[in-house]
Amino acid sequence: MRAVAIAVLVFLFVGAGTAFANPIMGEWLYIDFDPPNYVHEVYPEIFTTVDAYVMFSHPDFLAYGLTAVSFALELTPGMADSPSFTPLLPGGVAVGEWYTGITVASTECVATEFPVMVGRLSFVYQGIPGYVAIVDHPDY
Repeated sequence: MRAVAIAVLVFLFVGAGTAFANPIMGEWLYIDFDPPNYVHEVYPEIFTTVDAYVMFSHPDFLAYGLTAVSFALELTPGMADSPSFTPLLPGGVAVGEWYTGITVASTECVATEFPVMVGRLSFVYQGIPGYVAIVDHPDY
């Protein structure tokens, strides 16, 4: 019984520490179609190219900066053709794929502009209404 109690306490403390060290990025990541104008919805003509920017904004950003962020993007099936992701942080470091989980990192701490353009997803709109959603990275 004592071993079970210790295991539960260790799990609670480690889990809480991990949660505080890695806050939910969904609160500070968002899609903008015309940065920095906070345009979250567009109605493009069929077969036109659409650029969806992944943006980062946090109240303590200027104090702490940004070096890396992990996420995945989800599109409505059939909405987009030829989607491609371009990292926009300095250095352009990206590990993974935007649709399965990607980490975009900077070669320097970014703390000079607000909000920050993390990356751009470009695609050709196929006429099916839908969404571009930011979802959790499967590993983080």
